[in-house]
Amino acid sequence: MIGTYFSLMADIVLRHIRSWGLRPWVFFIIVGPAFVVFSALLFDRTDYAPSLYAGLALYVVFHLNGASRLVFLRNHFGLQKSRIVRLIENALCVLPFLVFLLYMRDYYIAAGLMTLICALVFFPSQRIIPWVVPTPFGRRPYEFLTGFRKTFPLLLLLAVLMYQAVAAGNFNFAAGITGFVFLIMISYYSEVEEAYFVWIHAYTPGRFLQYKIKYALLHGVILASPFVLTCLLIDPGQWYVIALVVIYGLVYLVAVVLARYAAFPHQIDLIQGILLGIAFVLPPVLLYVIFLFYRRSIRSLNQILL
Repeated sequence: MIGTYFSLMADIVLRHIRSWGLRPWVFFIIVGPAFVVFSALLFDRTDYAPSLYAGLALYVVFHLNGASRLVFLRNHFGLQKSRIVRLIENALCVLPFLVFLLYMRDYYIAAGLMTLICALVFFPSQRIIPWVVPTPFGRRPYEFLTGFRKTFPLLLLLAVLMYQAVAAGNFNFAAGITGFVFLIMISYYSEVEEAYFVWIHAYTPGRFLQYKIKYALLHGVILASPFVLTCLLIDPGQWYVIALVVIYGLVYLVAVVLARYAAFPHQIDLIQGILLGIAFVLPPVLLYVIFLFYRRSIRSLNQILL
């Protein structure tokens, strides 16, 4: 039964990859080297890379072990077998991270990470954080409210790393953490809501996009503020650096919001993903991408809001 389950999960993953317009072998050829390059750059740029790397791996595991999913596994497999399934899934998720940690000879971090993912098998996700995390965000729009709660463990880890940056007086590391916070915000817009939850708004397409962008920027500033102020506390003389990080992060967040609705009600497609990737590497392209996605978003939303 467990083998059949993992075979089905593999089929679902491959189906998702094909829905993006990619052949699975092309996807893995792209993602594999990209992961290695990202990992190498992270370890090259900061001394705190092992801790940050382990935190990323744990975030992936936390994201996989949602409460509703764990209930499904227990109901389907029973308690003991569901723990085996979770252990295998957790190990597969962190395997690339473990391999790179071992390659970098961070044996203690790798051992600690493996111990944690094994221990998590015996704790339901709702016991990891046994309360509803309060947020400064309203219920509408919902993206930051739900996203903040889902990524709370990762944000907590970043706060700990920010404390280490303050203790070491390392402004560059603190600025990098702030930039990573904006990447987390971007992930809040990775899922597309059902068309009904767009249709219920009595807005024109342009007004709807303004509404979404306004709250994305407002909530983005609220979430980033503690990290930005900490950077200024470390080195006020480099205020212009953190200002550039914030401005670029917010503008890129706008681009992602527009990309989400440019393909609505479908997920962001391969071409849009490539454009976002190019804009991330080449900031001058970002304004053109925003203009392009805005026009496509208006066209897509016209079918629902008018």
